[in-house]
Amino acid sequence: YKLRFNDGDVFEVDRAEFNANQFAWFIPEAISLDMTGAQLDIQEVGEVVLAFIPEEAVEEMAEGDGTDEAEASGEDMKESLRTAISKLEETGLDTLPFDIAVNWRWGADTGETALSFDSSSEGFGTGAFSVDVTLPDYARAQAAFESEDKETAFEEAFEEAFAFRGARFFESDDGGYDKLFAYASAIGKLYPQEGWGATLGGMEPQQMRTFIATMIRAGKQPAAQEFPPAVDWIESVAKYYEASGGSIELKSAPPTPVTVEYFDALDPDVAPEQIVEDLGLSVTHTPE
Repeated sequence: YKLRFNDGDVFEVDRAEFNANQFAWFIPEAISLDMTGAQLDIQEVGEVVLAFIPEEAVEEMAEGDGTDEAEASGEDMKESLRTAISKLEETGLDTLPFDIAVNWRWGADTGETALSFDSSSEGFGTGAFSVDVTLPDYARAQAAFESEDKETAFEEAFEEAFAFRGARFFESDDGGYDKLFAYASAIGKLYPQEGWGATLGGMEPQQMRTFIATMIRAGKQPAAQEFPPAVDWIESVAKYYEASGGSIELKSAPPTPVTVEYFDALDPDVAPEQIVEDLGLSVTHTPE
């Protein structure tokens, strides 16, 4: 599949497959989307957006802030936008290759439900997200649908059936952040007269990483007072952004499914460590 606009290849994919052929009545039991060999041309997307910006809007952008740039013409502003788009190629952000897999499963007999999203992008990184819960099964959904007060019936069905069984977020950095930070620095250099431009333009990617890590670590002190286990988690996230490469994983794997009753009965004075244990919470940073 290939999408072209103004003679430019905006998006293409070697193979895409979408399946939604398993249903219980009108409720999908399985949905999947797989794409391999996909590529989004970010630079072409920028050109498309630029082509659609009305000249009047560009004039307003140039004249609306009351600064020295108010003298700039609409064409000058467009040229600045073109320059910003050209920086995408200089920093390796002009195209984004990727493979993705999205899956949804719902058991009509059990109500067990799983949603997952996996992606990989050469030269950028990989990502994964998943969540497992229990929702009303088909029998409960049917009974709620056939009741006189459907809204109340569905609400009660969800409260009675819902159980949280786990969730995971994973990300690895294979060069994507360095490209993004290099682009931010390049854009900042285009606007040295602006405060934000001078700040970004004066920092190399590693300096940006250090700055982000410092800002993240600023949350450790309030976390230590409110939820002490989060201090180590904050440090793990800070280390992930501080250095190129590596991965970060945020995970919840409760030893037993967590129901609505658990949250309703939760003591406000419960120890944070108990919540961590009940929900199976962890944050893991793995360096390159």
